[in-house]
Amino acid sequence: LSTEHESYTRLLQMMIGILCVHLRIEILSFGSATIKKSQQRQGAEPDACFYVQTAAQIGTKIRLDFSVDPPPDIVVEIDLHHESTYKIPIYAAFGVSEVWRYDGEKLEILRLAENGEYISQEKSAALTVLSAAALTNFLNRSRAETQPKILFAFEDWLKTQK
Repeated sequence: LSTEHESYTRLLQMMIGILCVHLRIEILSFGSATIKKSQQRQGAEPDACFYVQTAAQIGTKIRLDFSVDPPPDIVVEIDLHHESTYKIPIYAAFGVSEVWRYDGEKLEILRLAENGEYISQEKSAALTVLSAAALTNFLNRSRAETQPKILFAFEDWLKTQK
């Protein structure tokens, strides 16, 4: 993994941490944990994953079993050097509600529809204060600003959101 890839991943994780504290909601982060059911051969390892709506179901568990525990509500893929599109059907099969894909220019929010397909959405259903445009803006600032400056700006931006 490149430093650029990891920088975007960590920035997004820190932004979600700030959001968690600011909104005073439970968001659990399991990083790039492999999402796989023990009896299945196929799984996927996102760049980051979060529990929002199902955080209470996970509670204090730190060892998850995807054959009984729910999938993450959000998985993140940073697609700078490798495409993650082959993982999308795997996430759908597990029932992951949202996939966020960032290609170094634009973040796209994909929401799982009832038909089992992902549909591009402007806003996150799991974290309704966040939009694809806002996330894209903050991630793209990495080219001209340090992570702390971006995080301070993100925190200030959150204060303006209803």
